[in-house]
Amino acid sequence: MSRLGQIFVLHALIHGSLGLALIFAPQLLHEYIPLADGTATLLARAYGAGLLGPSVGSLMLSTLPDMLPCKRASCIGLMVYHALIAYLAFQARKDEVLPQMTGTLIMILHLVLLFGFYLWYKVSESQVKAFSKKQKAESKAKK
Repeated sequence: MSRLGQIFVLHALIHGSLGLALIFAPQLLHEYIPLADGTATLLARAYGAGLLGPSVGSLMLSTLPDMLPCKRASCIGLMVYHALIAYLAFQARKDEVLPQMTGTLIMILHLVLLFGFYLWYKVSESQVKAFSKKQKAESKAKK
């Protein structure tokens, strides 16, 4: 596993721990996001479950070779997710739905993860090209 490939492990650790916390202790968020009724608690737990799924996938992908299409496709999906969450946190901060500090921290965390996944994607691109070239040469040699 490359050093930059450890972004998958980092993603799994951050989102996995947050997902578990939201599922089992949503009241911990009450300081940052008011959970006034049962619906908000249910949504917090559902979001925790939504975080836990991709974090398990990220942990499993972390050991796979970088040139695999499934790992690269998952990376693109995670980049879209983190870009959208960063944008939504920015909007929530601007519209005063979230406290200024909470919205800023959420936005920065997701932008850092987005940047890490983007770097991994660009760095692993050369491995994909080399692997594709090798596969084409092997298939020509078999013919």
